[in-house]
Amino acid sequence: MVRRLLGALGVLAIASSAGAQTPLRDVKVPRLLIPKQLQPCAVLQVINYLEATAGRPISSEVSREETSCWSQVSGRPTPFVGAELASVGDILDQLLASDRHYRWQDMDGVVVVRPIAAWRENDHFLHRRVAEFTVVDGHLANALAAISVSLHPWAFGNPDFLLVATPMLPPIQTRFSGGTVLDAVNAIVASRDDLGWTVLWCPNGSGPRIHIVSRGHATLVGAAPDNPQCTEK
Repeated sequence: MVRRLLGALGVLAIASSAGAQTPLRDVKVPRLLIPKQLQPCAVLQVINYLEATAGRPISSEVSREETSCWSQVSGRPTPFVGAELASVGDILDQLLASDRHYRWQDMDGVVVVRPIAAWRENDHFLHRRVAEFTVVDGHLANALAAISVSLHPWAFGNPDFLLVATPMLPPIQTRFSGGTVLDAVNAIVASRDDLGWTVLWCPNGSGPRIHIVSRGHATLVGAAPDNPQCTEK
């Protein structure tokens, strides 16, 4: 029953966001009854719920300690769904008031959830500087090349992969005036409601990796050359 409800709400949210372009933080979804004491993996489980019901991705960085949670929460219905509606931002506020390991921020329309320590880490790889770039008609070669310079020796997959994999969607168009890696990936995903990014650490201790995701369609991966795919411990 909960799965059918989430699916129906997700379809409605997708249609609504395509028309009115409500900022993701303000999209209304059924409120969750979040306990003060959270179970392991609860943050990623709630993010999964919000993405499913809002119909749009939340960009996130998973802490090293919770890397294994990522494969456990996908598709799992979230309990404690209330009858009232609340905004995505309000639910994240309530969730992270109980967790206190993560913090969320609206960055020019991109909802980003990261570990508090990562936001504060000056030498974090997402805080490295990236030169300006332009994305025209979905061709990400210049953008990914600029990001890769800052993340050397990282490399991304086929720069036209998302363009080829999502022919039914408008091609990505954006102009980035320079900033951090975080700003750069935000500029890319802000151009379309289906796009988001995720930073994951591989379970075997290698990594991290950046996934630029078209929700339900395709994933473009950026990683060090000796870590193209995660391997289990």
